[in-house]
Amino acid sequence: MKKTLISNIEVIKETVNDFKNTLMKYLFFEVSYKLLTSSVLIPFLIFTFRRFINLYGISGLTNSQILNFALSLKGFLVIGIVSLMALIIIFVEISVLVIISQKSYFNKSISVSDALRTSFRRIPYIIGAGTIPVILFLLILIPFGGLGLGASFFESVPLPKFIEGEIYNSIKYTMLYICSAVFLAFILTKFVFIFHCIIIERLSITKAIKRSSEIAKGMRRKIIAITLGWNLFLAAVMFLLLAIAAGVMLLISFLFKLNMSITNIELNLVNFGGVVLFIFSFLAAPSNISIITKVYYFQRNKIDGIVQDELNTEKKKKKIDTIESRVYNYLKGHRNILVLFMAAVVVLTTALGSYFAEEVYFNIKKVKLISHRGITEREPENSLSAIKASIEHNLNYAEIDVQMTKDGVVVLMHDETLKRLAGINKKVRDINYNELKNIDIGMSYPAEF
Repeated sequence: MKKTLISNIEVIKETVNDFKNTLMKYLFFEVSYKLLTSSVLIPFLIFTFRRFINLYGISGLTNSQILNFALSLKGFLVIGIVSLMALIIIFVEISVLVIISQKSYFNKSISVSDALRTSFRRIPYIIGAGTIPVILFLLILIPFGGLGLGASFFESVPLPKFIEGEIYNSIKYTMLYICSAVFLAFILTKFVFIFHCIIIERLSITKAIKRSSEIAKGMRRKIIAITLGWNLFLAAVMFLLLAIAAGVMLLISFLFKLNMSITNIELNLVNFGGVVLFIFSFLAAPSNISIITKVYYFQRNKIDGIVQDELNTEKKKKKIDTIESRVYNYLKGHRNILVLFMAAVVVLTTALGSYFAEEVYFNIKKVKLISHRGITEREPENSLSAIKASIEHNLNYAEIDVQMTKDGVVVLMHDETLKRLAGINKKVRDINYNELKNIDIGMSYPAEF
């Protein structure tokens, strides 16, 4: 019988204990799903998005066009379809982690294949009136994907570069974003059990939002405290590993008289930290889901009385289950080899990363600077003015786009049509040069253009 009272420390202790039994299962699934997400699912989403915008006669989107496109009916439909596909990708991963952690809570075991089949059966439950707020809620997590706090999708889909640059290149915007994210996280903490309600209680997404709010009532601070405490613990372990690595590098440098510079050590630590963060990302999502599962049952035990295991999973398929069991048994029987292999990967990846980083760092003068369609801060893109501005700023090259007019004259133009730059919905290839040269592409720029 599970307890109805539990402290923050107890939740973390139980999470660590659960990982002793489910670590290989979590790792097996997370590694497999991250590979699938980065190599197949995300490229497929990008391909789908591009195909949709091409159907509307748009060859590409510049930074200034993204907002206008998103606010249009066409853009809303395209982004809605792609967002729903992304939600399904996220839902499947989180569902599997929830199912594994739920069975572990009741001291039961389940194969990844069974968890996957069960999560696929729950996909129809996420389509409804509550889909849009859930997508908006998940969008808040995207910038934290690089920290390993989110699902695989968040690590593969960063913010657009122009938005990311504005946020992270300014202390003011960075602090404003963090404060906004913390505030929104606190407000939206009541939605933290949505996936548990869908998967375990088989509720529709609309009912799951309401149910999650009921379960989380009075628990927001506790949820934030536990998850924050756990992730700070993971961060502390990472910093400890970095400190040990720095000490080892200094010791090796002293013993073998390698005369490593501070720059060399910094580059090695940056690369080592990146590898360690990558490895920790396989544990961050499962451990956070495990913690949330425990808090979910802690609250349900208070609200509904002692809750029994109500999650009915799909039946096993013997062939798949046999293959999965063999993989687990092999990993369990060769843990020492697995640890040595991971250590070798860390050392090799760090060494290679440091080598290439040094090549870039110490040969920075060889880097060439290229302007995109010329310098377009004041000058129209792909114009002589933009190219001259690139020369005046001592850039090495100016990237330009070339098209051919109806009568075979080569001109500089990026878009297929003149709509964005000149407000004329005609294709360059359908216009003669004499007509084209009289069209003003600088109407949104200073009068001199």
